[in-house]
Amino acid sequence: MDEPVINPYQSPTSDLAGHESSDDPNRPSRPAYALYGFGSAALAAALGSLLAGGIVMALNYRRLGRTGAALHALLWSTVATVLLIVVCMMIPDEVHIPNAAFLISQIGGMYYTAKSLQGPAIESHQRKGGSLASAWRAAGIGILTGIVVAVVFVGILMVMMPAVEE
Repeated sequence: MDEPVINPYQSPTSDLAGHESSDDPNRPSRPAYALYGFGSAALAAALGSLLAGGIVMALNYRRLGRTGAALHALLWSTVATVLLIVVCMMIPDEVHIPNAAFLISQIGGMYYTAKSLQGPAIESHQRKGGSLASAWRAAGIGILTGIVVAVVFVGILMVMMPAVEE
């Protein structure tokens, strides 16, 4: 009878990258990338605009290999941001709508948009052992996008408004 030779000095085998063993072909391998959760998209939108939430969603789509969907996320979130700014500018001064109404609608809209469009992909990613990307990074994306949107908005206003000369 041939028994396997056990070497007590051999180090145990392990997958140093942290991926699941590929010995079982039925077991999916762990994704090497992280996806942003729904809350991260909503956080980015809260801090930076709908465009920031769209950027977070676009990053998810790119990591999933769906570049067309990533471009659509950027396009539609840009359109939504511009429309929101235009609508806010068109509201007469006599009409008092709390700022929170606009903020809450952006947060909720982005959360449910991300959940409905990317929910199954994020859940599948997590079932395979994939991790979620940092919400802090999503917050940074939101803040930076908010600054860019504000600078562009102020720049457009300065160009559109006639110069006041005395």
